[in-house]
Amino acid sequence: MSKERRITKGKTIGVALVMAIVSISIPASAAAEGNVVDDLLKGVNDVVGGATGGGGGGGPAANGQDAPRDRAGSPPSYTPPLHGSNPHGQGTAAVVDLAPSNNLPLGGNPDGSDAGPEEVVLGRTRGEQDAAGNYNGHITILALLGQEIVGVDTDEGETANSPFAGLQGGLDQICDPNGPMCAITLLKADSATTNTGSTNVFKAADVRLGTGASSIRAGAAGSNGNISESGGCQTAHGDSSVADASVGEDPATPVAEGLSISAADSRSDSTACSSGFQSQQNESRVILINGEAVGFPDEACVDDTQPTSAIALLPFLAAVCHADDSNGSQTSAPYGVREALSVFAAISAMGDPAVKTTLAASESHVVPPARAVPPAAVPPGPAGPRGPRGPRGPGDGPDGPGGPVTTAAQPGDGVLAFTGSELTTLALIGAMLIGSGLMVAGVAGRGRKATV
Repeated sequence: MSKERRITKGKTIGVALVMAIVSISIPASAAAEGNVVDDLLKGVNDVVGGATGGGGGGGPAANGQDAPRDRAGSPPSYTPPLHGSNPHGQGTAAVVDLAPSNNLPLGGNPDGSDAGPEEVVLGRTRGEQDAAGNYNGHITILALLGQEIVGVDTDEGETANSPFAGLQGGLDQICDPNGPMCAITLLKADSATTNTGSTNVFKAADVRLGTGASSIRAGAAGSNGNISESGGCQTAHGDSSVADASVGEDPATPVAEGLSISAADSRSDSTACSSGFQSQQNESRVILINGEAVGFPDEACVDDTQPTSAIALLPFLAAVCHADDSNGSQTSAPYGVREALSVFAAISAMGDPAVKTTLAASESHVVPPARAVPPAAVPPGPAGPRGPRGPRGPGDGPDGPGGPVTTAAQPGDGVLAFTGSELTTLALIGAMLIGSGLMVAGVAGRGRKATV
């Protein structure tokens, strides 16, 4: 098959996928907005035109040479993209990207409009700090072709909930979320932002029937994107999951007594402090059964400490598990990106996939807060003249029965805050505390040795 036919086939698959998602996902209310529908149809036509040579991006250049292309990394050299170089925590349940860009990092708009664009974004949460130092939060429930269909946004001092909160209230009347019978969460999207950070959570669906050992629970498409600043440190967290379920799982009993399954989840955490401390950690799972990673396919995708370079699923289909980039060249350290599973379709001979689908992507990036500068010490000025001493009281001799007459200590007199006897007492207390600490440390050390 020629390269042109392979590219055409791949983009046709991508178009079919986008149209299928559109037919299922667009709310009826969005259909009334002509601009969204027009942009959607235009984007699909552009993709089709590019696949057939009618578009400007996929055809040859006028001089007969290959036109410049944004090659998307693919197995075995794929690097997962960071979205934006500003401090942020982000989680994304799923992304479909046609002719994905290889320019890293990608744009940071949660709807994917400046990332190529990303044609489908589902369940992306993002807490971030902008160039001016202000925090904000955003949740993209669904975006198509760079157009956000449903989303939630907050600035400092604001909180916002899903536009489907009214529906959730009706479900809570049917199934009390704190009751023993059932609980249903549908299209949850909660964002809260302050002047020290932003917290954002999304859950497409979560259903629980019963409690404890007799419970049945299933969830789909969730993510969290948070950032916060406290104690001279900035911390960012992102996590995401595609699906999870459990039967008979009870927190009070071992997991082995029930059954729990999760498919595609990831998380990323970064911390930077003004003291110089930094940390960064990523992790992910593709399939987890009762807490144990399961190979997919065969024995691949089990170990998340190393990304799986390439998994050939079909001649034109490949996948990467646990794709990772930490403290590399996309922005300053610390930062991390982790994708649980990325699937590439219609890969050309030049290594360009026509479609990339990512499940459970998470990322985080922080910068150390500016160290607080203490005010400059002001040297004391020259001491002024001492005022005249008041007259002695009646009956006092030159030295009096109580010794020489003294006056109360005044600021600038050079008198210590503590007397000699008080300093001696403080020294004794300090020695007792140090001795007690050494005794406790010795007992703890002997206890550890005894347990080895």
